[in-house]
Amino acid sequence: MLPFAPMTFALLSERGSPRIPVPHGEYNFNNTHSEAPNSTTPTRPASNYTLVDLYNSKNFFSEFAFFKDSDPTHGFVKYVDYQTANNTGLIGYVPDGVKLGVDAINNISTTATGRNSVRVTSKKNYTEGLFIADIYHMPSGLYDPGDNDNNNNNKVSARDTQDYKTSSCGLWPAFWTFGPDWPASGEIDILEGVNTQVNNSITLHSAGTSGNGKKSKDQGGTCDISSSGSATDTNLTEPNCASDTGCKQDTTGGYSSTDSKAEKHSGNTTTATTTTTKTNKDATVHAPVDPSNFGTPLAAFVFDKGCSLSDRFKDHNIVFNTAFCGDWAGKVWDENAECKAKAATCKDYVAHNPASFKEAYWVVNSIKVYQLRRKK
Repeated sequence: MLPFAPMTFALLSERGSPRIPVPHGEYNFNNTHSEAPNSTTPTRPASNYTLVDLYNSKNFFSEFAFFKDSDPTHGFVKYVDYQTANNTGLIGYVPDGVKLGVDAINNISTTATGRNSVRVTSKKNYTEGLFIADIYHMPSGLYDPGDNDNNNNNKVSARDTQDYKTSSCGLWPAFWTFGPDWPASGEIDILEGVNTQVNNSITLHSAGTSGNGKKSKDQGGTCDISSSGSATDTNLTEPNCASDTGCKQDTTGGYSSTDSKAEKHSGNTTTATTTTTKTNKDATVHAPVDPSNFGTPLAAFVFDKGCSLSDRFKDHNIVFNTAFCGDWAGKVWDENAECKAKAATCKDYVAHNPASFKEAYWVVNSIKVYQLRRKK
């Protein structure tokens, strides 16, 4: 096995047209380690990734732990254990997958801990690999065809993204990974958004920030990246992964893209997100997978030579969670005219509008973990 192999994330939606703001296809997050070209650096031989772990409805709830502590992001949310989630219908089995939801029934007090939800974390951690998540549904606002809907009988096509928002007001869902002693081992936010945000925010957090913008005593310097190789409709809004907000790229063209070939990147490390309208056939079976076929990166993170990925991103656990309000969704409440018109505060809205969160659930069909091995 390579000392530090590429880390790649791919998101698939391959079974029909779920009513979510994501087109039918796949989304890939490629975190590829490559040394700067020089006379002493050998060329890595081409190799495919081999399946090493598979999470699906048969083992998901035994391989993911339920987080039960207070929300680290100060959200108006109460994460419940497996038994509570199971007894109250927050989790369950659906055809081909598992459901991870929130309480969309009960009114609660604004003085309560928050609305019931789940946060699950993989028991196994990874420093390298290719992760392919087949996600059928992710948390969103309610369906609203609007005045410009051209569908017959309210049927929803996968590209009717104007009919949805990635989140309802107050909602903060995320699919992400992180390592121990945050942020010393890094964090990768693969899918994330708040309130009425339409597009994805792809963010990396690295050592160098204590969470309040100040350097920690055992973390120094910056961790700068460029977005060379990113899609033209993606904007780099912060290049320093060690800043309080992390290095962040926002999509501006929604979640759809045309299919195209992947690009190669030089430098210390390249991290990329790719989207294509085609489903990678190898990813739907147990065959080896070659991420170079995934398409043009939606967001490429090319690291500066002074920032080592292997030092700052390691031992990552996989996380799915749905929070409310908190340090992001709650903090920007007053800046969102649509949400502000619904209630004076994020807590007020979340507490008294449970029906708004009927679509606030994940359906995860599978997560496949591959690792790259040297050819013999």
